[in-house]
Amino acid sequence: MKLISSSIVPVILCITAVLLLLSKKGLIESFNKGARSGIKTSVSLLPGLVLMCTAASMFTASGAGELLADILAPVTEFINIPSDILPFLVVRPISGSASNSVLNELFDSIGSDSLSGFTASVIAGSSDTMFYIFAVYFSSVGVKNTRYAVPVGLFAMLFVILLACAVSRIFI
Repeated sequence: MKLISSSIVPVILCITAVLLLLSKKGLIESFNKGARSGIKTSVSLLPGLVLMCTAASMFTASGAGELLADILAPVTEFINIPSDILPFLVVRPISGSASNSVLNELFDSIGSDSLSGFTASVIAGSSDTMFYIFAVYFSSVGVKNTRYAVPVGLFAMLFVILLACAVSRIFI
């Protein structure tokens, strides 16, 4: 099994090269065309990435995430969401690296085997940085009107959080 997993990528590359050689297309020209396309895509993604990274850094550095977590604490306690994970829940849709940092702080202070640590781990594994993804993908294709994407994304995130809390209580 180890031999198969370590040789799959070189085999795919060799098969691709052989197929390109047999198709009488120029290997170098095809590679250059793909590389040009990749660079154009990277350049079109850059403004959205810079905007999201700057906004996420400002949000976490300003303490707005902790303030929002304090405001939401009574509501989340009522619906059985552990209050310890609120800073993580606020940052998760915005920044993956910031949410990983908050998750590590949570593990250091409470432990990963606690209900809060387990619940945050389930949420981290089953959710993604929604606003980052929206900024990157919508800006890359030039979408100006996102219509229902943000409300549906927020609803899906809320569903993941509630389901993770319910499942975590069963297993802990």
